[in-house]
Amino acid sequence: MLLLSVPLLLAIVLQGRVASGLAVNSPRVAVTSSGSLDEQWPISSPVPSLGRKSLKRLEVKGGTARNSDNPVFKLLHHKKFNAIENTDNGSSSNSNSNSNSNSNIDSISNSNSNNNNKNEKENANPPKIALAIEGGGMRGSVSAGMVTAISYLGLHDRISSVYGSSAGSMIGAYFITQQLPWHGPSVYYDCLTLPETSLEGGGEGKGGGRRASGKTSSKKRGKGAKPDKFIDQSRLIRSLGLRIFDFREYRRGKWGKPVFQLDYLLNDVMQNSKNCGKLLNWKEFERMQKVMPLHVIASSLKTERSLSLSYEAGNFWDLESLAKCMKASMLLPGIAGPPVSIDNGSNILFESTSAGGGRRKAKESSSILLNSKMHSQERSNLPGEPCIDALLYEPIPYRTPVNEGEENVLVLRTRPDGVNVLKKQGRIERMIMRKYFKNKLRAKRVYDYVKKQRHKRIYAEDVIFLNKKNKETERREGEASILTMALAKGEKEIGRSEIGREEIFNGVRRGFAAAYDALVFEEREVGKGWEVACRVFPEEILHSYDPKECGMNWEKWNLKMGKDPYEVLEWGEELPLV
Repeated sequence: MLLLSVPLLLAIVLQGRVASGLAVNSPRVAVTSSGSLDEQWPISSPVPSLGRKSLKRLEVKGGTARNSDNPVFKLLHHKKFNAIENTDNGSSSNSNSNSNSNSNIDSISNSNSNNNNKNEKENANPPKIALAIEGGGMRGSVSAGMVTAISYLGLHDRISSVYGSSAGSMIGAYFITQQLPWHGPSVYYDCLTLPETSLEGGGEGKGGGRRASGKTSSKKRGKGAKPDKFIDQSRLIRSLGLRIFDFREYRRGKWGKPVFQLDYLLNDVMQNSKNCGKLLNWKEFERMQKVMPLHVIASSLKTERSLSLSYEAGNFWDLESLAKCMKASMLLPGIAGPPVSIDNGSNILFESTSAGGGRRKAKESSSILLNSKMHSQERSNLPGEPCIDALLYEPIPYRTPVNEGEENVLVLRTRPDGVNVLKKQGRIERMIMRKYFKNKLRAKRVYDYVKKQRHKRIYAEDVIFLNKKNKETERREGEASILTMALAKGEKEIGRSEIGREEIFNGVRRGFAAAYDALVFEEREVGKGWEVACRVFPEEILHSYDPKECGMNWEKWNLKMGKDPYEVLEWGEELPLV
């Protein structure tokens, strides 16, 4: 029976290849606005107007080119813009004072004084900017590079709150604690990838990197190389509902072992300083929650909407509970385990221990199933809110800050401009979703939502809307101003489950370069992002130290060698005005 799985899987793959080959000759339909999206795929319709198969013909057009006139860009660099404005006003005032009579000098002086007081007030209390970080599995390496560039340019203090979807929540945490440039981002290229001995082919340079060959034998990895702890693609058989072809799966219970092992990432890496651990500085993180709070965005299976989890709301209170919220936000349906039950403030995760109001953690239910036949009242009594990956309802976490009243949002996207975000759902993906939502969770409504690919429509809406907002040069009354960054059109998209170390390392550098070129104030610096990225993340990182060595990263290795890694950088220093 085991042999039957091979031709079956081959048939599935070949059918997908044939279908994609037939689609090449089909004419593409450009979607450039919300109106054209509604025309091709009405919001009231479960499928595009030309049928489900026509989805692969739709192509969202547009991009996020640098816009230094965007209100959020001006706010990020408000001190420099004010300095230029004051210089211009000063020269104008001098010209007026020379040409006007003495009777006008006092009025000009008073006017300049008022302007200076206004500028001083704005400098002391500048408007807030929310940072929204997209994840996407291993694509999070791109946003890890982007937040590093924000810090490099000295713009960290301009951010007042951070919203993260999926892997973006973890990246946001390291950004808040300023464990940059090498501690936080190295989670991706040091802890979650295969070593170089498992890589083949490729080439180097921007967007280059080598592709990993997949599962690699210990002989190929070399002596002392770390095993595949994060992604194990061999476990996809269970996710596809093909447990019958691997009898070992019958001994592993209902959920089996996940493909994405989030417990390794969030426990062994983020909460650990040993081995490959990149311990998050909880003390600093907790202190910063008063001035730069983190909002972890997840998808609630109970309310069927996005959910914002925060320290202030009591969703997390220590590193362990923060990791639990992040796990919910990162939990890819079908390949990362069962839903995570999160305390949303209204359920019973704690119980009183005394009349004095002490609390202890209540026993959690071992079952988080959402039976579609459950009465709504029965669902509301579940111990905690079952949550999974943010991709269902808010893959790019800008909607929540806007709905919460944020007037300025900086958005970091991990998919390049121009990629097709409306691809038709593949057969393997459909099998995984059916097995997970319909058979295991019995969440029929959520399964129908995913089957109709409503989450992809939301993503397309987001891309179209953000492209439009990025072009704005003036504030619109009653609307939030939004500045968005993404990799340039034509750049290679990093796969959600990419495991090649060089590929991920270059993803960090490409993200840094994109953010640097989009946010640097001086026009003469635009286009130098890749050059600076290679200084911050030099190629030697891949070859100089053993990632398995306790807490090792580029900074610690340099200090160990008696070198200063910051010597070649201008970290956080403002470049002089032209």
